[in-house]
Amino acid sequence: MFDVLEVPTQTMTPPPDLVGPQDLVEELASVLAHRDRIDARAGDLICQIGVTDASRRDGYSWLTALLTHRMSLHPGEAQRLVARANGLTHTPLVALAYETGALSGAQVDVLLEARRTAPDAFTEAEGHLVAGALDTPLIRDLKKQLDYWLDQVAADDLVARHRNTDGVSPALDAPGCVQNARRSFRLRLRFSPGQRSPMTRRHPRPISTTDH
Repeated sequence: MFDVLEVPTQTMTPPPDLVGPQDLVEELASVLAHRDRIDARAGDLICQIGVTDASRRDGYSWLTALLTHRMSLHPGEAQRLVARANGLTHTPLVALAYETGALSGAQVDVLLEARRTAPDAFTEAEGHLVAGALDTPLIRDLKKQLDYWLDQVAADDLVARHRNTDGVSPALDAPGCVQNARRSFRLRLRFSPGQRSPMTRRHPRPISTTDH
């Protein structure tokens, strides 16, 4: 009946030569920010499913099993999503920035790793650390920034513990004491990663990443 299907010109995608390079970059940034907002919502749903045991109603003992078998995710990705969802329940400012697309998933993971190392200090400095992350788009630079902050936290903690137990030690007032404490902390992180402070959870039962 019809030899040719005509499509209204206003519904057609503009040819590549009519789209400016900067427009393509801006559109990609918008799409990726939208993806981060969707991932943040997925993390929120994972938390709700874990708290309400909704996965058990479908016959899954663990959230990772639900994500792997029903959602067809790779086991590593499933564990990563559950771990991120767990961490975001303790970091409201990080979660807010993630939900609005201001932080990427990679930035969130780096911030949560710092929190696992020093949870109490992170809670006190969360606003400052999130602001720093917003101004540091390169993940490598963000890691360096947080490593420096963790060094400061470790040095301050060392000084406080000495003062609380033995009073002010002459060695603590000597030049280079703080720098030595920071070097010592870096060595502990390098050779004893399993000794980092555990993350205090708010949930009465933590969301497990174990898949049985």
